[in-house]
Amino acid sequence: MSHTEHKATTTLAFIMGIGAGIAAGILFAPRAGKETREQLKKQAEEARAKAKQKLDEERDLLKHKAEDVKSKARKIANEGKHVAEDVARDIKARADERSKEAA
Repeated sequence: MSHTEHKATTTLAFIMGIGAGIAAGILFAPRAGKETREQLKKQAEEARAKAKQKLDEERDLLKHKAEDVKSKARKIANEGKHVAEDVARDIKARADERSKEAA
């Protein structure tokens, strides 16, 4: 499992844990209906805010990693281009030498 997959699994587990906590709170809280609904609303808002924050953090992390991969890919492409140019120059130089030797 890659690091990114692990982080996604952890995030999902975190969100599921919040949901389980809310459900347990509802089942074991001896409150009046209105009070329970208010508490549920508050907990749902808190859970939504935490989940949004966690998702924003993960999105930022993935964006940063994507930018890093693009940068590394550009660097590798440039290095490959320079190697190809060097090889082409070497081949041309050898061909010129052979051509002079044959003449």
